[in-house]
Amino acid sequence: MEKKREKQTSRKGDRIVSVCMVLVLFVYLFWGIQVNADAGEQKTVKIGYYEAHDFQEGADDSAAKSGYSYEYIQKVASYTGWRYQYVYGEWEDLYEKLKTGEIDLMAGISYDDDRVNSMLFPEYEMINETFYVYKDTDDTSMKCGNIDSYAGKKIGVVNKDKRMITALKDWAKEKQADIQIQYYDSLESCAEDFNQKNIDAFVSADNVVSSYTGISPVEKIGKEAYYLCVAKDREDLLDELNMALSIITEQDILDVDELHKKYSAESSVTIFLSEKEQDWLAGHDTVTVGYTNDYLPYCDIDKDGKATGLVSDLIPDLFDALPGDYEPDVMYRGYNSQNEMVEALKNGDVDMIFPVSSEAWYAEQEGYQESTNVVTSPIDLAYREPYTDKMTAKIAVNKNNQLQYYYTMRNYPDAEIIQYDSIEECIEALKSGEVGSTILSARRANYLVGSEKKLNVLPLENTEDRCIGVAVGNTALLQIINHGLSILGENYGLNHTYTYMDAMRNYTAMDFIQDNIWIFTGILIVIFLCIIWYFCQRDQNMQKQAKKEAKQKQELENALTIARQANRARGVFLRNMSHDIRTPLNAIIGFAKLAMKSEGNFEQIQDYLNKISVSGDHLLAIVNDVLEVSRIESGQTKLEELPCNIKNIVDEVEVIIQGQTQEKTQTFIVDTSKVKDYYIYCDRLRVKEVLVNLLGNAVKFTPEGGKIELRIIQNEPAPEGYANYEVHVKDNGCGMSPEFMGKMFLPFERERTSTVSGIQGTGLGLSIAKQFVDLMGGTIEVTSKEKEGTEVIVRISPRLAQTEKDERTENTESEEKDYDFRGKRILVVEDNELNREIVKAVLEETGFEVEEAENGAVAVDKIKTAGALYYDVVLMDIQMPVMDGYMATKKIRNLEDSDLANIPIIALSANAFEEDRKASADAGMNGHLAKPVNVSELLKMLCKLF
Repeated sequence: MEKKREKQTSRKGDRIVSVCMVLVLFVYLFWGIQVNADAGEQKTVKIGYYEAHDFQEGADDSAAKSGYSYEYIQKVASYTGWRYQYVYGEWEDLYEKLKTGEIDLMAGISYDDDRVNSMLFPEYEMINETFYVYKDTDDTSMKCGNIDSYAGKKIGVVNKDKRMITALKDWAKEKQADIQIQYYDSLESCAEDFNQKNIDAFVSADNVVSSYTGISPVEKIGKEAYYLCVAKDREDLLDELNMALSIITEQDILDVDELHKKYSAESSVTIFLSEKEQDWLAGHDTVTVGYTNDYLPYCDIDKDGKATGLVSDLIPDLFDALPGDYEPDVMYRGYNSQNEMVEALKNGDVDMIFPVSSEAWYAEQEGYQESTNVVTSPIDLAYREPYTDKMTAKIAVNKNNQLQYYYTMRNYPDAEIIQYDSIEECIEALKSGEVGSTILSARRANYLVGSEKKLNVLPLENTEDRCIGVAVGNTALLQIINHGLSILGENYGLNHTYTYMDAMRNYTAMDFIQDNIWIFTGILIVIFLCIIWYFCQRDQNMQKQAKKEAKQKQELENALTIARQANRARGVFLRNMSHDIRTPLNAIIGFAKLAMKSEGNFEQIQDYLNKISVSGDHLLAIVNDVLEVSRIESGQTKLEELPCNIKNIVDEVEVIIQGQTQEKTQTFIVDTSKVKDYYIYCDRLRVKEVLVNLLGNAVKFTPEGGKIELRIIQNEPAPEGYANYEVHVKDNGCGMSPEFMGKMFLPFERERTSTVSGIQGTGLGLSIAKQFVDLMGGTIEVTSKEKEGTEVIVRISPRLAQTEKDERTENTESEEKDYDFRGKRILVVEDNELNREIVKAVLEETGFEVEEAENGAVAVDKIKTAGALYYDVVLMDIQMPVMDGYMATKKIRNLEDSDLANIPIIALSANAFEEDRKASADAGMNGHLAKPVNVSELLKMLCKLF
């Protein structure tokens, strides 16, 4: 935008006006505007979206979208801010639209020399896939590289996956393979035909199929890198895409890998059954499962003599997860030891056993083959307190638990293993001191030793995997088990284990009372005391109740009266709000227009901008006064008396009022010639407010061509150190009736409504002026006659100030001093991005190195990370998301490093009342500046810090 503006005009005056206007209007008006830093409009990008299994699914606005490509483009959008407009269609149609520029993006396009001339390819590929023909592992009729072996073979492929279809056709054409391609609407229907041997093979991507599935790749038919391509004329999108892909490649590559695994071939191939699996399932109507008793949460026998624990859910769910309708009858046999269970497997009494260890060496020693992991069990070391390094010298082991024995032998090879007939005997030996420790499954530890006061447990680093065991050589069943486990997922075992944790302990009410005896004793004592207190208090409460009801009734009546008064006041305020805010706003708008017309006249522009600044200050004061009406009436408003030059105050008021009088061609006379002492102590803002309100009323109620006068007279004599001022505001306007003069100082009172008089106003001006004059210890007198005019006389007696210490010197120091903060670093904490930008520009002009934080939490982290003495000062906004300025300051003050904890902090707040300044000081801040920020006050405060 800036370049375009420079082309339109190169005149220096325009640039000066633009920069100055932005700065001035921001400083005085930005606080009332809520700016969302992230509210920029998202860029809409048209993306071609076609249906492809596991790649892009949901090619319809009413369908849920999923797939590798869909999640990939969403990750891209998280870095670019794009909003996608989906254009649906077939791959070929969308490809043509991308070439002609009808769409902006399309995923899943491979690279070739012709395409690079008609579309833009990013620097990074979105996926690199290898396509294979998969067959049953036991099918030896098809051989890799032997094209003749494929003659007449039926190969299935999903009709919606154009990438795989293209790869298969290209391979068949290149190799001249005489195959029959069978198309399916879904992978499930393809799997059904494959399982029923209606087709010989199928196509899938990437060789990630584990050997236990009974399905293996026989021929690689293609490898291709695919890209998220951009229309030829959208180089802006290509730049943004390359930026996003660069970040993803550097920071999120693991997420992309996980995404690829999520939609890889293994997740789909699990629905295919090998011939060996199908033959075994067809020949076994019943499956017998061996398990160990008293080993919850994994397995046990319940009170009805049925198997319970994880094993009771695992085996039926495993077979139910397999494709097809195979549901064998599952029979369970419990054994009192793992040795008996393993022997039963060897003898053929059971088809499988659970649980067994996943360690291959243990499996070889015991004579079984282990499945993939069902559930991982954390292991605890149970010991008698206190713990010493000799605890593992002697370890108790249950001779019937080979899992415990092998784990102990492997992890504690130097320990003396002492075997007992049961785990209960192991624990008794531990309690008596015969052994130093024993090994327990963490999921059983609380059940076994939780009630033992002298025993404790220590979590061990090495865990133990629990698996299903089958007889050596029964590869078909092992393949089926692993197939089912892969479908159930890795979290199945853990989730179902927790289901049986509660059944491991019968926790009675007496157990609870014994464990919490002191709590119950305390409760009984409290109940007894409460009964005594109740009878003592009952009579007193009955006596108080009558008084309370009478008081509540009166309070309700008072509250109702107050509410009605508040509603009336609020209604009057909303009906009359207008003029007081428009007055300075008109000056700002008027002088801004004049400044824009004064091309090249820098001095004239500077004068207008100064007047805009003065009017902006007054606008802020008006808003504060409107909010402070209730505070004035409640006596909470305090005067802030400082040395002031009364002539400067009058000059500022003249600037504000002059713009109004010029619009109505009124004569405006200002006379301070009878003032001898200009330097006094007063509340500058309140004095100016009184004058503006009185003069504003005079302008409003005086017709065009009328006359307005402001005269200040210093009367003698006066007490020593004080001056007697009379301020005369006179007009020849419409005047006031005697009836209205009796209530003219009441809030929101007007003699005529704006509809009748045509004059806008809130009715607050005279009320505020009167109450401010009262606070100053002065008086206000009004004389008026209808159709002739009004004169207001204000009498005040301010304290005289020393000229060498007055505001002129201070203003000169603050406005004319060239501040130099080079070498100083400041942290600006502000949630509004535009606010940060302006404050940063102002501070950098004085030499500051400026860093930014968008909320208090980020600021605290930056300060802690940077270390001591890195930041010299912090400008802290108060109201921010995540963490406000008060909380952030308290956290900084509580840091252990004293240099960090004592860093100067200045509050920047839209709240300017005295209690807000006190809140900042209570939080630990060194200063408080109200928004909009007065630049000179800010720089002066910073100068004092250094």
